[in-house]
Amino acid sequence: MKTVYLTKKQFQSLEEEIKEIEEVKIPSNTKALERAKEFGDLSENAEYQAAKETHEKLFQKLNELNNKLNRAEIIQRKTDKTRADIGHRIELTSLDTGDVFSFELIAESGDGIDTIDTETKLGSSVLHKSKDDVISFESNDSNLGTLRYKINKIS
Repeated sequence: MKTVYLTKKQFQSLEEEIKEIEEVKIPSNTKALERAKEFGDLSENAEYQAAKETHEKLFQKLNELNNKLNRAEIIQRKTDKTRADIGHRIELTSLDTGDVFSFELIAESGDGIDTIDTETKLGSSVLHKSKDDVISFESNDSNLGTLRYKINKIS
């Protein structure tokens, strides 16, 4: 099974989501199933069918989250900040616009704003690069063409 690299914050968020499903959503759904059963014929009972579908989705999601958590390895931020790596905060300047922005480089599930994952064009371009390196990659927007950035800071 493939290892899932997560920040401590991502790991904790998964644990919280699992707890929410187990302690709130499943018990609530179980009550809804019981109430719906009281309406009679289950084959024509829309409330029961909806609650049953929700029940299946909750357990599927719970299984996916537990599977991910079981394969997770918490990323330890490397003290060597000469090369960009998972867990580092990266500051870039656009060589085209002069705009400066920063983000945390993570292994997966980045939000595309404050966290960028290594599976994206930007994330894979920055990974293992050094301060003052220039990176470039093709934009997802064909009108923008090739994007170029200079790495200002790795922290």
